[in-house]
Amino acid sequence: MKKCYTLIFLLFSSFTMLFAQEWEEKASLPASLNGRHHPVMFTDNEVAYYLTGANSTVESSDDFYRYDPVTDTWTQLDDFPGVARGFSIGVQTPTKGYIGFGLAQSGPLNDLWEFDFETETWTELSPCPCDPRFHPAFLASEDGKLYMGLGGGNGNKNDWWQYDIATDTWEEKATFPSFVRHHPYQFNIGEYQYVGMGHGAGIYNDLYRYDSTTDTWEQMADLPAEGRVAGAQFDYNGKGYVLSGDGDDHWFMDEGEFWEYDPEMDSWTQLPSHPGRSRWAPAALVMQGIVYFSSGYDYDNDIYINDLLAYQLEEVMSNVNETIDESLLSIFPNPTAGELTIELDLSIGHLEEILVFDVLGQLLDRLSPNNNTIHLNLPTGQYQLEFKTSEGVVNKKVQILK
Repeated sequence: MKKCYTLIFLLFSSFTMLFAQEWEEKASLPASLNGRHHPVMFTDNEVAYYLTGANSTVESSDDFYRYDPVTDTWTQLDDFPGVARGFSIGVQTPTKGYIGFGLAQSGPLNDLWEFDFETETWTELSPCPCDPRFHPAFLASEDGKLYMGLGGGNGNKNDWWQYDIATDTWEEKATFPSFVRHHPYQFNIGEYQYVGMGHGAGIYNDLYRYDSTTDTWEQMADLPAEGRVAGAQFDYNGKGYVLSGDGDDHWFMDEGEFWEYDPEMDSWTQLPSHPGRSRWAPAALVMQGIVYFSSGYDYDNDIYINDLLAYQLEEVMSNVNETIDESLLSIFPNPTAGELTIELDLSIGHLEEILVFDVLGQLLDRLSPNNNTIHLNLPTGQYQLEFKTSEGVVNKKVQILK
């Protein structure tokens, strides 16, 4: 009996992984955008914001949109109040979004703007006392600092700057230790900032880690693939991600490659590519465990893209989380008409989220527990629940009887 249960669980895990590896098409950007390259995207983890960028008919733009993943709809907001631009870059903290730098009609920029997610208002901050530039590295740390460096403008650069959000001040830090370059990839993991790849004298596949406590750089494992530039990147759940872009000949790759970097192992793992060939200068972010990927330039068809694709990264992550003994979490009644009570042992931490799958492993819903009770508005049948706690994952089957 135990062997049979194990086989069923492995089959379910395979179905879950298969589902997680599919990219899903979402509502395209409004047609008035005409597609674009180098847009900026950031998120408060509830909605996504999309602004600026350029395309074949608009040299630079200042329009501003909000995407709601629940309704799969776009809403146009008041224009970004800064200079219209392309080749810019943005990051977010839990409460604010930031955008700066880029290329305007007047030339490269060195400004910095803050967007308050709660009030949806903009504040202009102190500009960087550095050379103006476009497509640099730009990161937000967990200790209230922003980091910016590299980029193009009057030649490629390798300087590195720290911005203190609390004091609205900039400070120059240790120079990036490798070749000057523009349009690198970057992500923040824990207390470290990671920067690498990009285009200088060549197109690189290297990666470096910056330690702000010692103001030092360390070289990490190279991307185990061809060099690349002008793609998208983000960090999530302690790992960094590199998505799409041009290859080492500054041209599209046959696939829109997707790579995950594990800092503990200092190693890379390839994930399923996005549909089609790779894109030049797209944008991406992760929101509620889902990757949203948009825009860029399609070399094959000579068009600027305005689509939106989604990828269930959360389910890939949950498969590598520690699996907890299911006896430490109970649900009742089971079978149920829909109402479930949850009891869990304190040793497995607090309950964060519940994922609901059908028997084929398709994700149906994400639930937040309310006083350890949930309601499943589902037809009669068998379902798999994945309980995410602060210490790992518990899997349970539940039977719905109406």
